[in-house]
Amino acid sequence: MKNLLKKISATVLAAATVCSFAGCSKKVVKDGSVIENMSIVLACGDDEYTVKIELYDNYAPATIEHIKELVKNGFYDGTIVSDISDRHLEFGEFYLDNDVRKSRYDTAASLNYYSIITPAYAEGKKCGNDTRYTENMCIRGEFNNGGEVYSSKYITISRGSLVLKRDIVSYSKDHKDAGLKETEALESARGTLALVTGSDSYYTQGDFAAIGYITSDLDDLKDFLTDDYRKDANGSTYYYFDYENCVDDVDTLAQFNELGHEFVKDSDGYYFAGDLRLVGDEYEDVLAAFSNTKFMRIIPAKTITVKSVCVG
Repeated sequence: MKNLLKKISATVLAAATVCSFAGCSKKVVKDGSVIENMSIVLACGDDEYTVKIELYDNYAPATIEHIKELVKNGFYDGTIVSDISDRHLEFGEFYLDNDVRKSRYDTAASLNYYSIITPAYAEGKKCGNDTRYTENMCIRGEFNNGGEVYSSKYITISRGSLVLKRDIVSYSKDHKDAGLKETEALESARGTLALVTGSDSYYTQGDFAAIGYITSDLDDLKDFLTDDYRKDANGSTYYYFDYENCVDDVDTLAQFNELGHEFVKDSDGYYFAGDLRLVGDEYEDVLAAFSNTKFMRIIPAKTITVKSVCVG
């Protein structure tokens, strides 16, 4: 990637010019939607790369307004890429505090999601004919299977797009205990975004709010998704297990709580929690949970930071 990453001084100047004169410029319309420009600056070490996106305001207006509120308050700045498959790159939830991974969804964080998307902010806002936010301040699903669609046209995710992440399943144990239905997963999105570069088994058409097309060269962006970033020099892959609450068995859940969220799969296919290799019948259920890769995020072998996000 080093030879492909682009210096962004000219881009920043151009973006500043766009922001400065946005109020007096004529709106651009494509495919029946007003277009807004968005830029995401990714940094890895001393290298930077700017992802340019066109937001389609009329396709998912509530979702885009939601994202713009987070951007305005600096929610994404300083977060890290937390999942990097061969077809998508996620960011917006985690940040590093003295090299310790912490979540923007933790209310103890100095800048957290719930300090921006508050009941006062949500009051009176609509998503179609329904309230825009759930009681826990998640935004309702603005996509075909979510039930809130405003246009017969939509973003084709596999073309290279920006998508708002949600849960693909409800947190089964919690939801069963609370008597909630699995459809609650459709209304679980908060602030995590994904850059999707092609057909993806996780980000499927009609199941997520896709809000814009990536206009940067996708081949350049895909350099972030190569083994150079997904595996370390020894061929090991680092995972963050994200769905512990889907584990119904009490004993297995106790094992997860003891082992933590972060695991390593070495080049021979063995999983480790720290220095502990997970082998034998004792870890059979834990390893079975790992078999569903949709529950596991691949942590980049090299830290990729979101330096800034700008709309306008």
